[in-house]
Amino acid sequence: MVAPSSHALDRLLAPVAECLTPDSAKRLAALQFSGDIRSHIESLAQKANEGTISEAERAEDLDYVEAMDLIGILQSKARQIVVRNMSFLCNADKRFNLTIQVSPVEVVRCLEVQPKLG
Repeated sequence: MVAPSSHALDRLLAPVAECLTPDSAKRLAALQFSGDIRSHIESLAQKANEGTISEAERAEDLDYVEAMDLIGILQSKARQIVVRNMSFLCNADKRFNLTIQVSPVEVVRCLEVQPKLG
């Protein structure tokens, strides 16, 4: 299983994230799983907790966990790019003396594009 705080994975994904354009970073940051996928993952988790999960389902559950960890790290990097781009845009016009502090969570809430997986 991939640990969400894995420094090695984080370092490996840093150059991948730098390939994102501001628009693709926004889309990645706002990416959400569809209701069908979330329901299926919850069903697998419930079976695992109850001890009724099959080996095939356990392998599928592990695949989902690893994929979500990877996507989560990429989304975190995408939010950083969005914040950095917003800061650049705000500082581009020197007529305004603005200091804007925006958390990554607020950035995601403000994103217009909310693609769904699945």
